[in-house]
Amino acid sequence: NLNSEDILLLDARNADRFQGVRETIDPIAGHIPGACNEPFQVNLDSKGLWKKPEVLHRHYLERFPELPRKQVVSYCGSGVTACHTFFALLYAGFGDTFIYPGSWSEWITDSSRPMAVGEENKPIKATEFADLSASGNHPCIAGSLIDKKIDCLDESGYKMSLLFSET
Repeated sequence: NLNSEDILLLDARNADRFQGVRETIDPIAGHIPGACNEPFQVNLDSKGLWKKPEVLHRHYLERFPELPRKQVVSYCGSGVTACHTFFALLYAGFGDTFIYPGSWSEWITDSSRPMAVGEENKPIKATEFADLSASGNHPCIAGSLIDKKIDCLDESGYKMSLLFSET
């Protein structure tokens, strides 16, 4: 249950993909509502090696003070870099850690699931997209959306505009 106060959902992708600014792999950009963005590269030092466990522990506690009281679920685009974050958390001494193996690629296959773009905790209701797809596919995949602007509202009434274009 994503609405559980007991879960800390971490997205291991870079900020551009998380925020929906740029998506290089999946047909829909964005993130799971309520997720926090923590790119997997924070686990590495300047030489690309794992940071020491105590450094990782301190980093994650500073960034997420509530982490010791939560179940941490890591995800990314397809589950690969989520594993990196999963192991970093275990290495740092945090035990209640899980991976959502299907990650964003699986999440977006069901248009009834909520999706978000922008900064953390700016959810977009999937129903906002429902009437845009004549084909029955997820509306963000439909070719008719190319070069179309869509105005969406999140649960707090925050309005944002999405522009879909070919890359």
